Amino acid sequence: MRTFEDLSEKQGHKLIATLHDFEESYSSESEWDVYEAIAEMIEEAEDVQLPDDVGFRNRVRDLPEFETYEQRRSKIETTLGGQ
Repeated sequence: MRTFEDLSEKQGHKLIATLHDFEESYSSESEWDVYEAIAEMIEEAEDVQLPDDVGFRNRVRDLPEFETYEQRRSKIETTLGGQ
Protein backbone atom coordinates (compact mmCIF):
# COMPACT_ATOMS: atom_id res chain seq x y z
CA MET A 1 0.00 0.00 0.00
CA ARG A 2 2.72 2.47 0.90
CA THR A 3 4.19 2.03 -2.57
CA PHE A 4 1.01 3.43 -4.09
CA GLU A 5 0.34 6.27 -1.63
CA ASP A 6 2.44 9.03 -3.20
CA LEU A 7 3.18 8.90 -6.89
CA SER A 8 4.04 12.59 -7.22
CA GLU A 9 7.80 11.97 -7.00
CA LYS A 10 7.81 9.23 -9.63
CA GLN A 11 8.31 9.92 -13.30
CA GLY A 12 8.90 8.06 -16.52
CA HIS A 13 9.61 4.36 -16.31
CA LYS A 14 9.42 4.35 -12.49
CA LEU A 15 5.87 5.69 -12.64
CA ILE A 16 4.88 3.15 -15.31
CA ALA A 17 6.42 0.32 -13.24
CA THR A 18 4.55 1.44 -10.12
CA LEU A 19 1.25 1.64 -12.00
CA HIS A 20 1.89 -1.85 -13.38
CA ASP A 21 2.60 -3.12 -9.84
CA PHE A 22 -0.61 -1.50 -8.65
CA GLU A 23 -2.65 -3.22 -11.37
CA GLU A 24 -1.12 -6.60 -10.52
CA SER A 25 -1.74 -6.06 -6.81
CA TYR A 26 -5.31 -4.89 -7.39
CA SER A 27 -6.19 -7.97 -9.40
CA SER A 28 -4.49 -10.51 -7.13
CA GLU A 29 -4.73 -9.25 -3.52
CA SER A 30 -7.96 -9.71 -1.56
CA GLU A 31 -7.14 -6.72 0.65
CA TRP A 32 -8.32 -4.41 -2.12
CA ASP A 33 -11.82 -5.90 -1.77
CA VAL A 34 -11.76 -4.99 1.91
CA TYR A 35 -10.61 -1.43 1.22
CA GLU A 36 -13.32 -1.01 -1.42
CA ALA A 37 -16.03 -2.32 0.91
CA ILE A 38 -14.90 -0.01 3.73
CA ALA A 39 -14.84 2.99 1.39
CA GLU A 40 -18.38 2.19 0.23
CA MET A 41 -19.60 1.82 3.82
CA ILE A 42 -18.08 5.17 4.79
CA GLU A 43 -19.62 6.84 1.76
CA GLU A 44 -23.06 5.46 2.55
CA ALA A 45 -22.77 6.29 6.26
CA GLU A 46 -22.05 9.93 5.48
CA ASP A 47 -25.53 10.28 3.92
CA VAL A 48 -27.46 8.68 6.80
CA GLN A 49 -29.38 11.06 9.05
CA LEU A 50 -29.51 9.76 12.59
CA PRO A 51 -32.38 10.44 15.01
CA ASP A 52 -31.70 12.26 18.29
CA ASP A 53 -34.39 10.62 20.41
CA VAL A 54 -34.69 7.45 22.52
CA GLY A 55 -34.42 4.07 20.78
CA PHE A 56 -31.44 5.15 18.72
CA ARG A 57 -29.79 1.71 18.68
CA ASN A 58 -32.94 -0.08 17.52
CA ARG A 59 -33.68 2.54 14.90
CA VAL A 60 -30.18 2.22 13.49
CA ARG A 61 -30.50 -1.57 13.33
CA ASP A 62 -33.80 -1.18 11.46
CA LEU A 63 -32.26 0.99 8.73
CA PRO A 64 -31.65 -0.63 5.33
CA GLU A 65 -28.16 0.90 5.42
CA PHE A 66 -27.39 -1.11 8.56
CA GLU A 67 -28.37 -4.30 6.76
CA THR A 68 -26.03 -3.31 3.92
CA TYR A 69 -23.29 -2.66 6.48
CA GLU A 70 -23.85 -6.07 8.10
CA GLN A 71 -23.71 -7.83 4.73
CA ARG A 72 -20.47 -6.08 3.80
CA ARG A 73 -18.96 -6.72 7.22
CA SER A 74 -19.78 -10.39 6.79
CA LYS A 75 -18.17 -10.37 3.33
CA ILE A 76 -15.03 -8.78 4.77
CA GLU A 77 -14.85 -11.38 7.54
CA THR A 78 -15.24 -14.14 4.98
CA THR A 79 -12.56 -12.61 2.75
CA LEU A 80 -10.17 -12.34 5.69
CA GLY A 81 -11.00 -15.86 6.85
CA GLY A 82 -12.95 -14.67 9.91
CA GLN A 83 -15.90 -16.21 11.60
